[in-house]
Amino acid sequence: MSSGITPGCGLGVVFQQPARAFVASPHSPLYGVKGWLRFFVVGTLYLSPVVLVLTYLVIAFFERPVHIHIRLLARLIGMAAAVFLIREWIRIAKSLRDIKPGVVQETKKWLMISLGGTILSAALSLIGERDADTVFLGALKILAGVAGFVIWFSYFNRSRRIKATYRDWNS
Repeated sequence: MSSGITPGCGLGVVFQQPARAFVASPHSPLYGVKGWLRFFVVGTLYLSPVVLVLTYLVIAFFERPVHIHIRLLARLIGMAAAVFLIREWIRIAKSLRDIKPGVVQETKKWLMISLGGTILSAALSLIGERDADTVFLGALKILAGVAGFVIWFSYFNRSRRIKATYRDWNS
């Protein structure tokens, strides 16, 4: 008994190949800290601390003298939080480099924490601001934080290299 549907004509049952399971194996060509994963690790280990220092130097150099005591206190608190985050990210990058168990989950957790910190920091810096340029820069900071989060969180969830390198990537 025929259904009248010709296979391959776009109607009827769609055949999909089963998803291949990626198992961490040192023999896989995708195994190891290479490609975008290396970019993430090197950027986190070496570029992030430099960017942090340069950012605070620029802020200190161009700071307006209006409410300088309040802004100075806010900058010091922000700098302490940033140093803590950078220290954690350096530790995570070293764990990624050394292919330690549980590091992918920890990376995703800290991506979420960093996103929250970025949004909170930008929002707090905008309290009472009326200058359009400052508001624009704050909004741009939030947008950049969200974009970075989406890119890297997706990478650590979907990357075949992550799946091939870290056995517990999804646990």
